[in-house]
Formats: sequence, C-alpha cells, structure tokens
Amino acid sequence: MEEKDVETKDSRFRNLKEKIKRIWKKLDKKRLIFLMLFFLFLYFMSEFLNGNNVVFQKIFGFSSTVSERAEGLKNTWSDFFKLPKWWANYLLFVFIYWIIYGLTNRTKFALGFITAFTFIFGVINYVVTQTRGISVTISDIYSIRTAMNVASGIKPTIDGNFIVATILFVLLMLVLWKIKIKEKREIRTTRAKIVGIVLGVVGILAFFGPNYITDTVELWNINNAYANSGMGLTIVRMAKDIKVSKPKNYDKEIVIHILEQYSDDTTNYESSDSPNVLIVMNESFSDLQKSFKIELSTDPIETYHSILNRENVISGTMHSSQFGGGTANIEWEALTQSVTAFLPSGSMPYQQYITSEVRPSIVSYMNDLDYTTYGMHSWDKSGYSREKIYNKFLKFDHSKFYDSMTKLDYGYREYPTDWSFYEEYYEIMRNKEQNEKNFSFLVTMENHMPYYRVDPDGITFTETDAGLNSYLQLEYGSDKALGLLLDFVDNYEEKIIMLFFGDHQPNIDQLKNYEKADIYKDEEASHTVPFFIYANYDIEEKSGIEVSPNYLQGLLLETANMPLDSYTKYVKELREEIPVITNSYYKDKDGNLYSTNDTESPYYDKLQEYWKVIYYNMFDR
Repeated sequence: MEEKDVETKDSRFRNLKEKIKRIWKKLDKKRLIFLMLFFLFLYFMSEFLNGNNVVFQKIFGFSSTVSERAEGLKNTWSDFFKLPKWWANYLLFVFIYWIIYGLTNRTKFALGFITAFTFIFGVINYVVTQTRGISVTISDIYSIRTAMNVASGIKPTIDGNFIVATILFVLLMLVLWKIKIKEKREIRTTRAKIVGIVLGVVGILAFFGPNYITDTVELWNINNAYANSGMGLTIVRMAKDIKVSKPKNYDKEIVIHILEQYSDDTTNYESSDSPNVLIVMNESFSDLQKSFKIELSTDPIETYHSILNRENVISGTMHSSQFGGGTANIEWEALTQSVTAFLPSGSMPYQQYITSEVRPSIVSYMNDLDYTTYGMHSWDKSGYSREKIYNKFLKFDHSKFYDSMTKLDYGYREYPTDWSFYEEYYEIMRNKEQNEKNFSFLVTMENHMPYYRVDPDGITFTETDAGLNSYLQLEYGSDKALGLLLDFVDNYEEKIIMLFFGDHQPNIDQLKNYEKADIYKDEEASHTVPFFIYANYDIEEKSGIEVSPNYLQGLLLETANMPLDSYTKYVKELREEIPVITNSYYKDKDGNLYSTNDTESPYYDKLQEYWKVIYYNMFDR
C-alpha cells in the first residue's frame, strides 16, 4: 500500500513537471522580458516624479570621483533590490496590468493606460507638493473645487527629477507606439479573462492585509511616505485608512463618564457682561524670521510685533499641523478643540466625516449663550464645502462669502485684501442691536499663494529671493490691516475680545533656502506661527505661550472670563500636561518633543484617551 502511494506521488510530480515544461515552452519569453523591463522603467518614472531618485543620485554629481560613484551605484542597487517596498510597488503595476489586459485583451492599451495615468497623477502630485509643500492625499479628491478656485497663476518650477521622469514617459510611450505586439487569441475566452482579472484583484487586495501595509507605510509624514514607500503603496495605504476605525478599547460609556467628571458651567449663564468675541484666522500669517535665519531690509510685520508690547495682550506661538495648505483642518481644530492627528493621514473632516450638527464647537457654545454668530470667509463658498459646513453643520446664524460682500478690494492680486474684508466686519458691528452679543469667525485670503507677483511700488524686503519678497509684500499689507482692525476694536463702545492667529506657514522653500533658527527643533521650524489675544478692556497679560489650534478656544474663553463646558475643561487639563499636539509631533510641559506615533512616550495612554473623546464627539455622540 505504501509503495503504491509513493508511485502515485511520483507520478503526480512527473505530471506536474511535464505541465510546467509545456507552459514554459508555450510562454512568450520575449513578451515576458519586455513587460518586466517596461514595468521597471515605469516604476523609475513614478519615483522620479516623487523626487525619490535614490537609485541614481550617487551617479549624477553626488560623489566626487568615478570610483566613489561606482561604489555608490553598487551599494545602492544592492540595497534597492533588497527592499520589499520596491517589489511591492513593482507588483502593483503588474496586478493592475492583469486586470486591464484581462478586460481588454490589449497589451498596448493596458500598458499605455497605466503609464499615462501614473504620469498624470505624478505630475499632479509634483505640482501640489511644490505649491503647498504637502503631497496629494486621498481627501484631495474632495477638494478639487477648492484647488481650482486658488490654482490660477501657480507657476511650479521644473527640476531635474521632473525632466528625467518626462523623458522616461515619452520614451515609454514611443516604445508602445512603435512596437508590434501580436495578441493571443486564447485570452479572448471568458475563462482566461476571469483568471487574469481575479489574479490582479487578489494581488492588489493582498496589500490590504491587516499588518503588511500598515507596518510598511507610515503616513504621519505624507511626503516621506511617497519618498520612502513609493507612490503605489502610499496610495493603497491611504485608501485603506480612509475609513476611521474606533480607537483601541473604545467604550462610549467610559468616555461619557470621563466627561461627566467635569462640570458644565454654561447652564443658566447670564451673558449680559460678556464681551463680543472675534476670531481671525489669517491665511499664512507667520513670523519667518523667528523660525529661520533670514535677513530683511525692514520688518514686514511691525504692527504685530508692536502688539506684543501693549497692555491687555496674551501672546505666543501656535504649532500648526499644516504647512503651505490645509487651512480647513486648522479651522476644524480651532473651532472644535479636536486635533486631526488621530485621523487617517490626509483626512479632511469638513469634506469626509461631517454629516450632522457639530457639537461641541465654539459656534454651538456661542449659540447656546444667545450670541449672534457669523462665519465669514473672503473667498468662494465652495472651498472645502464651507457653505454647507457653516450653515448646516456648524450652524452659524449667518455666513458670508466673497459673493455676498460689497466692500472687498483686490489690490494688485486676485484675492481680497484683509483691510477690505475687515470692513465687512465693521459694518456688522456698527449695525448690530445694542444688547446683542456678537461672535464672528473670520478667515482671510490676502496672504494666499501663489507668491510670484511683486508690487513694483511696494517695499523690497529682499533682493535675493523673489518668492519670499512676494509673500512679505502681501504679509506687510495684512499687517497694516491688522493695525486698522485694532484701532476699530480700541474705539468700539462695547467690550470686544479678539483672537488672532496664522493658520500655517507659506511654502516658499524656506526649508531649502534658509538655516533653521536656534530656538526650534527641525520638526518645529516650519510649523510655528504667531497668535495673540487682545481685549479693549483689562485682562491679565501673558507672553511666550506655546499652544496648538485645539487649545485656542479654551484659552480665549478663560481670558474672557466666560464659563467653560465639560469638554473645554477636559481639554484645558490636557493642555497643562501636553500644551502642543500636531499631526507630526507633540510637546509636554517641559518642552520635550515626541513623535505623534511614539508608543513608548509617557503620554501615550493620555493621548489615546483624548482620541477616544474626539471619536465620541465626532462619530458616536
């Protein structure tokens, strides 16, 4: 019996070997080699568009001698082919090819489609990264209208990586145009098509496994993800994480119990002596000379610096999760006290997760205290879906955008000036009822990119950096408008308390062109912007405060001596231990810096608790 089993096994093995030999003989080896090489160069094209030319960088000018370049090439190629990430990106192209080929039986069409799509996406990512400093994320699909609204006039520079990628694209398309490929008739059968499609789909889905893609691709820095993990894997990881999962060990009742430990002082509160409240989130307003060693002919934000010496001012630095763009996320954090650090990388709450009334927020807080609330943005209402968010979900009493404003002036650019935007606010305050309390949230546009137009009659802050000079001329105008706004507040007959902050730094290549100032660590330098609170009545002065946007509401309400709800009290207590939380890093009260995904941090459990509270407020309330 055992001998028969052995003979059976041997027979099956021989039959298998014969089948493999027959398949190998029938295999079109030339086509196989062509496809392998095509996908290799397709991968190179995508990586050059990402600016990730690690394979060739030691050949072209990074090493001083031929021998050093040869050694660098040897080491680079050796390391290159050991990387599982490289093989994963390569295989993604193969799997997509199988699906398209299985559907069409057209090799040249399948390869052409993949090549064109990869190049177009790569170019978009290249332009987006250059203009706002942050690579494309899945949520950018929701922001196409916003991007179109602000895209006019953007002029990205062309570097060597882009040129090499374009040359590779042209060569690949020329090869497809010239080469003659005879399609196999047998693939037309339904069975063969299904096999190809299934293999491709299964191959792609394999990357969505529970551990591989999560462990391989870190998304906390999206630019590094593209550079280190490749375009394909990064897109797959973002697609996998687009849906927000519950925090580990999440329990709604426990979160409710946590918040119940903090009393709500807003119940039955009389607001007769409370001030009018103004929040100004100023587009790209920054103090670049504090973050970087930059020499300028004169101070572009003299008004702001003079404010720091006034009475009734609280001032400091706000650490932003964004750089060069992503205004709506800073807006979300400031209005709701909920950070975006725990959401999937590239998330855009305004356009992805908001489907019902947002509570708690400073808007719901002010509405509950019978304030008349205004949400105002001096640009298109479609940007980041603001009209819907402001009216339907944040529930401002009134929302105003540039199409409903009559006092806007555009200066020498396409965006409204801050001074003219503030005129809209003055008009509201002059016409309000005497006993009416006003809360206004203003989002400006004067400092918005692109930074290439220079006012010939304006100040030349630097003659060596045109982009910086363009930005500083805009900021100079914004700073002068701030002075006029302060004059209005000072002369207003009722109490006004005002919070002013920049949403993020502009992207004008400051990280490449200038040395970091000694005051900040590398991670912080490009994420710091000014903030201050000013009142036209007596408040206690403070300076040198460091916060992130989620803490601004609590600080403002404390300063105004207004009641705090339970969530604001919870966040206030958190601020005492961890005063800064961004998407990339956070700081404790002693100034120690931690990566947001650091599981060994002494504050890891506290941050996870905060994430549970945020999840409850956003998705489970």
